[in-house]
Amino acid sequence: LDTLRALTPRFSSEFTVRPFLIHEEKPTLAYLTRQLEHPDEHVRRWVSEGSRPLLPWGERIPRIVLHPKLTWPLLNALKADPAEYVRRSVANHVNDHAKHHADEVVRVLTRWRKELGENAPSTALIRHASRTLIKQGHPKALSLQGVRTDAKIQATQISIATPVVRLGGKLEVSLRLRNASQTKEEIIIDHEISLLKADGRHSQKVFKGSRVSLAAGEVTTLSFRIPLRPVTVRKYYAGKHFWAPQVNGKPSKRLSFELKL
Repeated sequence: LDTLRALTPRFSSEFTVRPFLIHEEKPTLAYLTRQLEHPDEHVRRWVSEGSRPLLPWGERIPRIVLHPKLTWPLLNALKADPAEYVRRSVANHVNDHAKHHADEVVRVLTRWRKELGENAPSTALIRHASRTLIKQGHPKALSLQGVRTDAKIQATQISIATPVVRLGGKLEVSLRLRNASQTKEEIIIDHEISLLKADGRHSQKVFKGSRVSLAAGEVTTLSFRIPLRPVTVRKYYAGKHFWAPQVNGKPSKRLSFELKL
């Protein structure tokens, strides 16, 4: 572990620490706890990133998946770290927990919001940490973002400007939003893409969109260009795909487009 700590500022040891957490949980967590105030931000990030239960391309840590309480003390200590690099890792770690422990994550983030106050770093951390819950339309997670789930938001004139898209290009879409509520409302717009699979079925992937504030009765038209680029974690297939705007966690009208490779 001392060697991994020395290496992580140069290469990152977030993958190689995971077998220690799996096979020697208690002493490894105790070791990571002693690094929480290390002067090197790469080491402090290693504490959070290395113990993530669902680190992409990394070995899953089953005990932490089942028992998020194992890493809450680490994350709590790092949530206000001076380095954005570390706070970003904390947010990603919390988002991992959100995939299996949604309500617990909301309770923790609610407490953090009170402790950290309203400022740009804490707002960014909480927003990034709750992104999966926002995409799922979790009411309390939306409330943390200042979004009222009972707000009367109307989505109309939903359209696709590029009915045929070549892989590597951008899907161009638009919609019209009207705030039919009597108060100013915060609105989060994400994009649900139904991706064609090899067996002809579709799988849903939600892409981050944007956020707007509308006064009572206000109307706005939004346009988006969603990149459809080849990535290592996803395989695209030529054929019919679907897009639907997701307004405050609720999917709207679904439209089709053709993807060409």
